[in-house]
Amino acid sequence: MLIVGDFIPTAFDDLLAGRNQLIAAQLNSIIGAVPLLPFMWNIPTLNKISLKMEEAVSFINYFRSSLDKEIQEPGFGENISKDFFCDFIQFTPSILRELSIYIDDKRIGLFYNRLNDLKYLCVFNENLNLFWFSMRALSGTLFRLNSPGGLENAKKLHCYYLEKYGDRKVLRDENWFENRRWIFIDSLEKVTTEEELSTLIENNRIVLKCFLENYQFHLGRFIEEVRTTLSIR
Repeated sequence: MLIVGDFIPTAFDDLLAGRNQLIAAQLNSIIGAVPLLPFMWNIPTLNKISLKMEEAVSFINYFRSSLDKEIQEPGFGENISKDFFCDFIQFTPSILRELSIYIDDKRIGLFYNRLNDLKYLCVFNENLNLFWFSMRALSGTLFRLNSPGGLENAKKLHCYYLEKYGDRKVLRDENWFENRRWIFIDSLEKVTTEEELSTLIENNRIVLKCFLENYQFHLGRFIEEVRTTLSIR
């Protein structure tokens, strides 16, 4: 669901904080007594959400400059950037709907690949950056866990993560992302049966959907800011 519109800062902060508390409660109901949810992260409450247009202005200026700089004919370059912004506003929500369908249909590999089409937005908005990398990490892990081999594959994956990220373990108490990475690695180590592995995968698929909903929330506002800025410039 895309949420757009105008909120005064306090009202928007309260809305987002309440929404994240609701999602956290829903996730807690999923956990139950199963301690095998590596990406059951605390959904960040980003209270300092700026309602200003600086991010939208930066986005617009960057692509106007990038798309139009080589064009010499008057008016022609302007049409290129206009077309890009129209396509961005019109078609980006369809990518989000597609990603949601991929999660529901358990086609995590397609989700992982399609997510790349939104990576360019990370540099323009802190919230989009946070949830994009959260979805990227989780979907990549789920895709690997769904590969043939079952429990044996999961153990190999655990060894791979230890080898690749072992030297970063000292950062787990200093960095939010590293902390969540090591929650996952520790949880994966505890998986001993195919049933536990299936539970881990299914529960984290639900978590991935929650991350996507948060991403949609912030992207909806960003799109609206771009739309509003273009209308007054």
